[in-house]
Amino acid sequence: MMNITIGNIVVGADFFDCEDVIENIWETLQTDSILLAAPRRVGKSSIMRKLLDQPRLDFRPIWLDCQDYGGPEDLVTDLAVKAGELQQDPRHFFRHALKSVLGNIEELGIWQLKLKLREQVADNWQSQGESVLKETLAQPDTRLLIIFDELPILLLKLMTRNSDRGKAAA
Repeated sequence: MMNITIGNIVVGADFFDCEDVIENIWETLQTDSILLAAPRRVGKSSIMRKLLDQPRLDFRPIWLDCQDYGGPEDLVTDLAVKAGELQQDPRHFFRHALKSVLGNIEELGIWQLKLKLREQVADNWQSQGESVLKETLAQPDTRLLIIFDELPILLLKLMTRNSDRGKAAA
């Protein structure tokens, strides 16, 4: 039995009638990026969730829910932790991807790593984000699919706070 619920991300058997859209997205992702733009509550997040839950080929998806972030340093920190979780050897990954940020990470748990990263990424989040992406993409046979959900909310937060710096960060 199908349960139609308005307001939540639709997953599993409740997600239906979008097979052509999903197929078109996977075909496009072979060579290009995609921006899903539509009014609120039409299913963009549900489509993105389907890509995350059932990746194709050699894509390794990462979901970033941008409405939860206070600034770009939060986005980069979450990206780094999630990219590290994709790795077979996350400590090796972090040593190389974030060598200028972290010293000894041998004894840090993931939640401690996230706190320490956020502190240290705040001033140079752009270069640290680039470093994380370069190290992740350096893995053989890896195609990274980064899914930014609710990105406009983060951009609005940035642009409305600390005007010049916030606009530059956005």
